[in-house]
Amino acid sequence: EFKEPIHLIKQYTKELKNKKPCDLVVLSVHDNTTSINQVIADLRGEYQIDAIFNGHTHSTYAGETMGADGIILPYIQSGSYGSAIGKVVLTYNKTSKSVEKVSFDNAFY
Repeated sequence: EFKEPIHLIKQYTKELKNKKPCDLVVLSVHDNTTSINQVIADLRGEYQIDAIFNGHTHSTYAGETMGADGIILPYIQSGSYGSAIGKVVLTYNKTSKSVEKVSFDNAFY
């Protein structure tokens, strides 16, 4: 069964932030960056995602997209069959409750 992903992303992110409470939420999605990453980057408040690990195309890339409010959302896809290891680092400020620094890269071994 394939369900509309944005509805599920919002549902579970809200639950994580309000009931668990999580400061950061990262998403692993079996989709390419083309259509879904910008929609996710535009989510705010209790629906905000802080990083995306993409799949599906077996491509290797790392980048970022800016949400409607200027917040950067990093995304990464790390090839297939262990060809690369993706790393995303989010530096979180507990006082301001925001990500202050983002880095991302694929490592090949």
